[in-house]
Amino acid sequence: MENPSTNSLVTPASFVMPCSTCHKPDSVHKHGPFRNCLPCRENNRRKSELKQQRKKQREEEIARARISLQEKMDSGAMPNENFHGGHQVTSTGATKRKSPKGLHELDGEAQRVALGQMKNGLKQAVKGNKRVVSLASLRVVTTSGEGKEYQSASALYDSLKNRLKKVNPASAKFLKFHGFHSIIAVSTIDNQKRAAMVANDLRKIARVPFDLSKPTPSYNFETMGRTLTFKCTCLGNTPAAVPNSSVPTTATPTAILKGTQGDLIRQARARAGVEAAASSVPRVCGGTILITAVDDGRHPLGILGQRISVCIEHPSKSK
Repeated sequence: MENPSTNSLVTPASFVMPCSTCHKPDSVHKHGPFRNCLPCRENNRRKSELKQQRKKQREEEIARARISLQEKMDSGAMPNENFHGGHQVTSTGATKRKSPKGLHELDGEAQRVALGQMKNGLKQAVKGNKRVVSLASLRVVTTSGEGKEYQSASALYDSLKNRLKKVNPASAKFLKFHGFHSIIAVSTIDNQKRAAMVANDLRKIARVPFDLSKPTPSYNFETMGRTLTFKCTCLGNTPAAVPNSSVPTTATPTAILKGTQGDLIRQARARAGVEAAASSVPRVCGGTILITAVDDGRHPLGILGQRISVCIEHPSKSK
């Protein structure tokens, strides 16, 4: 009968752990309780020694470079702050980039050069904008005679709404307004399209009464501006006299007399539309609404803008 204690000390071949480096299955069993065998341990020891030697060489090179740099600085051969084109050497030998200065921290020639670089960068950014024109032609367009300047379109519309609440067309006190504001120009929206967009905003947001369907356009070749002129309808419409139903009128369209005799609903709707159009006549106040969009070159950095001006005039007494 075998002694169980003796068999427990013998490690089966299937349970022998191989070397972690060369992966030989009998290495650990022959060379003691190590993860690596003896040849692998010797190789690792030589690699560690070479690594320490290379580290020591790098430290010596950094020390010699630091001493040489300090000697050049002491002798005045090179400035301390401008070494390597504006880079500063740290204690570890690495270069550290200097933090850039703000525009307000510069003065004299340095500030002028920085502003020139900013302008050149902006010109390159808007190079694809077809509406970019020279600053000399833009600065000819001044704001004299364009009324009060507002900081935004919302401020202009709010001012218009407040003025509309105070006027009373029934007592011949009509609205008079003249103001403008500027925005950054968009390459896809020219002055003509911008004027049409502002006209829609005046009707929907500011609630300015005018006939939006029949504007009178004009073009200024000197300022490259577009102007749309609308007729004011602040007095509304007045009812017209109802014609006698026994007498046929010329306002009855032929579409009602022909082709719609069999459709009573369509005939009734068409007749109601004709009667509604003829039942009121617009009252003429003589006022005009002028919406002008022009290129604006007043930005100090040369960014192209659009100046939108709104002018409401009446020939009679204005408030």
